[in-house]
Order: sequence, then structure tokens, then C-alpha cells
Amino acid sequence: MSDIDEEFQRIISGFSAEDLPTEDLSEAPFEAESKLEVDPLDLPEDESLHLENGSQTVGFVIAPFTSAVQIANILGVYGIERWVVQLEDQIALWCELETEDTTDVERLLGDERPLPEECDAFARILSRLSPIGVIAVVSTLREEDGEVSGDVRARRYLAGEPESVIPGGLLLNGMENKVEDLLLGRSHPQDFGDSVWAKAGH
Repeated sequence: MSDIDEEFQRIISGFSAEDLPTEDLSEAPFEAESKLEVDPLDLPEDESLHLENGSQTVGFVIAPFTSAVQIANILGVYGIERWVVQLEDQIALWCELETEDTTDVERLLGDERPLPEECDAFARILSRLSPIGVIAVVSTLREEDGEVSGDVRARRYLAGEPESVIPGGLLLNGMENKVEDLLLGRSHPQDFGDSVWAKAGH
């Protein structure tokens, strides 16, 4: 992660919130409170999914920038290669995560448990470029006896620091289907024609 941290500092030194077009998302989950009675952890079982090695961890950072191409170009200039998914008036930066091996103690923390290092690091930098912050989202899927279940946890970041936890159910309820499909492992960034691969040197 040290290499990524160094690139983050370079990006911070060269860009500010005014350099990137953002959308006013005051009605989106960035400002949402827990108004719905939903279980923040449990995801419905989905028998259509089959996971390699029986589990999968998916993560990305949702940021209120209007152009996946622009964000991908910025990352590429600084040598960071990741998928950037175009959403409606937002982007999602895909994080490369290894399957989480959650301990019993971490399970007790629920969605208060720490997010994976890469997701946390990207959320901190992108939140410094957005006046309303970003949301880091991680889903962990498990397959047992042919059925897939799991949990989603999300946290808002503002000005480079983690803020409030957002219940996973509330987040899914307020986001477009593309986000749900990515979190549940039904789709991958490259499945969407408007996703952009941030290539180093470009």
C-alpha cells in the first residue's frame, strides 16, 4: 500500500475539489440517514451465483464525479491501474481486494469493522477532492450448499477521514441496479461498456 499512498500524495498536490466536475447529490445516499428499517448486514440468498473457492470480497468507492474517463485519466497519469465504473452522475472506483478472512471478534463488530486497506486508502484521497465526500462499500459473499449469502458494509468519508457508517440495506435501496449487481458478484466492471480502465502512463 505504500506505493499507492505515495501516488495519493502526488494527486493531492496537483488537484483540488475545483479541478473535478461534481454533481449535487444532496438527495443521494451521501446525505441519507437510516430512515428505512433494514438489516444492514444480511443479503438475500442468490442461487444463481457460484463463487470460486466458496467466497468473494468486492469493494469500490462511490464518488460524485461526473466522468469516469476523467478520473481514469488522472489515475493513469500517476501509475494507478484500476477500473472506474460510470454511474448516473457518479463514478465507482473498483478496488482489488483479496477475500476477507474475518475473525470472530471482527464479526462481532458488524459493519463497524475496518474496511480493507485499499478501499480505505482510495476513499480517503477521493474524499479530499469532493466537497460532499465519498462512500466506500465492501461486500463479502459466501457460498454454502449451492446457495450464496453475505453482507454489505459501507462508510462515508469526508475531507480524508472516515465518518458515519451507512447501513448496507439502505445503501442498496438508494443505488442503481448496476451497483447492486457489482456488489452481489453478478457483474464485473468490464461487463459495462462505459467502464474505463485506468492505464498507467495515460
